[in-house]
Amino acid sequence: MIRLKVVKERLAEVESRLVQLEQTKGSIAGNTYDSLKSRYKEEIASMTVQIKQMRADMEKAVVELDMQRSNFQKTIDDLQKKNQENEILKQSGAISSAHYRTTRRNLSGSLRRLETKIKGIERRKKRIMKSADDGSAKFAGSAYYNRETIGEKIRGLIGVKTAVFAVLVVAGAAGFFVYQNRDVILTKY
Repeated sequence: MIRLKVVKERLAEVESRLVQLEQTKGSIAGNTYDSLKSRYKEEIASMTVQIKQMRADMEKAVVELDMQRSNFQKTIDDLQKKNQENEILKQSGAISSAHYRTTRRNLSGSLRRLETKIKGIERRKKRIMKSADDGSAKFAGSAYYNRETIGEKIRGLIGVKTAVFAVLVVAGAAGFFVYQNRDVILTKY
């Protein structure tokens, strides 16, 4: 299964490409621009749907785990009542010491197993919550995706990328100019 974080990273990358494409709108052919823009928008829509579905699946899993935990806790409460009842029956002399010890041992084992299962449920729930809350969005019991946070990160990266790109273009153009005019430059000096 693809992790939510990976899909979000891919989404941020495609959104970044779309922003970069918008900046080059006048410098590329119209049909190339339209084709790329359409493809990027389709990818963004697809990944947004995928993220929402993944969050809904996570939310459903958390609800199911909560139900299991609740059922186990009810069983633990029932077993603790039986343990208290067993204690009262022993004190009143209604059951033998051997029967009391056997019943108590069985109840204690069942309680330990159920408590272990509850701890396992809590660990699984914690993993799901951590997966859902990877720093770019909050998981608050609903399928919520914080696009503003991703957008701020992309805008910050775009500024750096644009500056680096501009330097490379200027350096490349200067290098090309020098290379094309190398004979003229060499003969003058």
